[in-house]
Parts: sequence; structure tokens; C-alpha cells
Amino acid sequence: MGIALHPTNRDFTLGGTQDNGTNQMQTGPAWLHVDNGDGGFTLIDQNASDTTNVVMYHTYFNASDALVGFAETDVAGGGFVFRGCGNGMTSANGISCSDAVNFYAPLAQGPGNPNTVYYGTDRLYRSPDKGLNNGIVSQVPIVAGVPISSIAVSPQMIITGLWVLIMVRWSLPPAALLHSPFLMLSAAAASPTNTSGACYLILLIKTLLT
Repeated sequence: MGIALHPTNRDFTLGGTQDNGTNQMQTGPAWLHVDNGDGGFTLIDQNASDTTNVVMYHTYFNASDALVGFAETDVAGGGFVFRGCGNGMTSANGISCSDAVNFYAPLAQGPGNPNTVYYGTDRLYRSPDKGLNNGIVSQVPIVAGVPISSIAVSPQMIITGLWVLIMVRWSLPPAALLHSPFLMLSAAAASPTNTSGACYLILLIKTLLT
């Protein structure tokens, strides 16, 4: 599902592998299983100066009123702590249990030390302190019942899957593909240098079998 790279060590990698949990490679090609559950999106803080004290994040599966949030650790090799609604009833770390959310909720990081963390449900959360406090930095919700599918952060602006999908819908024929059951933004990446907010998109077009 996801893969993240250490800023200076090419062998240090964190990957989310769906039903096979979250796994870390520190001295390739051997992989270490560092967390159970459904491994999703992964991040490694880009301020890491060694391969021991490394801030890392990953998502599990997400579901409204069940599990809404992500996990964080400060050390290599595991020790992940959940940030968010972990029991379906108690909102925590600023994240609500009742948000509409994708099974694999998007996770991204921006500038700062530690890197700011962005997490997407039907609203956009931002944490400056490794997920301990997550503030909402969008409408509440952006569109009711429609979760963000991707987040990209550039030096100039934040691009969410929902926002870009709206822009794509205006420009892509045929009209039948532009309704949400047929078209989904799978991934977005922001240009690190373009000041007009240029981005790169991967679209997933769903088809209906009869």
C-alpha cells in the first residue's frame, strides 16, 4: 500500500503491506515485521539523522465509528502508538470517530522539525507534534460523506484528492466517468519547485460489470 524512505540511508525503508502488516528494512535485503494489522500508508520523518532514533508513521485499515487515525513511533524497529479514535467511541488526539474515511486513509508530511503530518478523512487534519494534537485545516466536512483519497504537500500549497478530483471532473470527458462511483484520485504528487501549485495525478477509473 505505501512505502517511505529514510532521508540519508537508502537501505532504511518502511512499507505498508495490507494484510501482512507494516514492515521495515534497515540493512537490506532483510525485512523486519514491526507492526501487525492492515499496513497502509507510511511516512519517515525527513529530519532523521541516524537509523535508530527515527520518527515513523503508518495507517491501519480505517472505518467510521471503529478505527480512525494512524500510528507513530520515535524509534526504529516498532513501538508504534495509535493516534486518533481507536475504539470506535472515543475521539482522541483531535480526530473524530464519526468522520467519513477511506479504508486506507491518506497520510502525508510537510515541512518542519518534526515534519508536520497531514491525515485525511472527510476533512483535513494537520499535526505539528507527531500526531499528539491534530487540528482541522479544512471545511468540516469538505463534502459530507466524501472522504479525501490523496494528499500532496508542496512548499506553496496543500493538494487533497478531493480538491483535485473536483478540478479533474471539470476537464475530463465523458460525463459518465465524472461521477464518484466511476472515478477516483488514487495518488497526487506536488511539484517541489513550481510556484503555481502544479501537481501530478494518478486516476483510478472504476468499471461496472454486467
